Amino acid sequence: MKVLASLAVIGMAAVPAVQTSDAMSAANCMAMWNRADTNDDGALTGKETAPYVMAMKDAGMKPVMTDIISRVEFMKACEDGAFRNMTM
Repeated sequence: MKVLASLAVIGMAAVPAVQTSDAMSAANCMAMWNRADTNDDGALTGKETAPYVMAMKDAGMKPVMTDIISRVEFMKACEDGAFRNMTM
């Protein structure tokens, strides 16, 4: 029985970390980005930023700036789950 218990503990340590349910896939985030960047200029500016800045703040993230969100910043926040409750 000790051997079985030891194997169970060892096996559990070898299991890779599982993504939290808050995380979003890169594909879902890219689709969201494509809908968010309405003028296709490669950044969210003006009215485009408002819902995303708010969602980032609600998720405990601090946007670099509140009037522009780069694609890189958007993707990071999205993949970390900041926009998981947004519908677009």
